[in-house]
Amino acid sequence: MASRQLGLLISRGCSTFSNTSRIGSHHKVSGSDKYLLVFARKFPSLSEVPSFVSIEMMEKARSKGRIALNMGIFLIASIGCVWMAFNGKLLQAKGGSLNHYNHNWHEQYNQTHKE
Repeated sequence: MASRQLGLLISRGCSTFSNTSRIGSHHKVSGSDKYLLVFARKFPSLSEVPSFVSIEMMEKARSKGRIALNMGIFLIASIGCVWMAFNGKLLQAKGGSLNHYNHNWHEQYNQTHKE
């Protein structure tokens, strides 16, 4: 009997584990989910978010939240890269270099720990 059920799962492509078997199901909304649903503009305010929403709606809201988070991280990293490149150019124009600062730091470290 178990081998027949396994054969049916394999022949169906294991559809019992896919999202298609959950269509029409509902998801209980938590506090953080409410913020995601309002951020994704599914509801106008936190007070209007119901206790249960469809799984599809929740997944779309989570996807929009993940995309926004990744874009924010990308923006912060890009600004940091440009800022570091600009500071490196300023340091080079002043005649400084990382090798010079590294050498000075090691000399100072060796002098303080020699005693």
